[in-house]
Amino acid sequence: MTQEASSRLAQAAQLLKEELNARLSEDADFAERERLMHKLANSMVQQVQREDLQAIADDFESAMVVGNGQTYRRFKEGTVRYHGLSGPLEVRRWLYRQTGVRNGPTVVPLELRAGLMERTTPALGEALMRGTADTHSRELHRHLELAQRVPPSRTAMEHNTSTLAAA
Repeated sequence: MTQEASSRLAQAAQLLKEELNARLSEDADFAERERLMHKLANSMVQQVQREDLQAIADDFESAMVVGNGQTYRRFKEGTVRYHGLSGPLEVRRWLYRQTGVRNGPTVVPLELRAGLMERTTPALGEALMRGTADTHSRELHRHLELAQRVPPSRTAMEHNTSTLAAA
């Protein structure tokens, strides 16, 4: 890690510490501070992920995209909730439909470029697949929460896992 990168991380750590001190009383114990640190860190990661995904989605300003030798046109814009380890990510993006085919197949360029599957980030998708191989959704949900993560509902986890496994 470069000295410049270390300096930036030290500045971010100082801001985190200042926010902790502003939110907690002086007599807060370490466990309370630790829980809040993770909550704040998750919020920061969630914000950066949301901004990153939105920037990728915004890169697709074209009315047409070409992929796999097929042409797709903008079909429908919407805001979609994706799930990451640090919480939900609301992103405005376009759905594209294949041209020349009535009710043809659709693609979401954002999902293809970012590696999103079944509305989950790659890290959450991997955690769900590996966790489901070891245990059931209730236990996996509990483990993610104990690890200070912000998982989606168990229903969403089960749906995503079964659909990911079938892909």
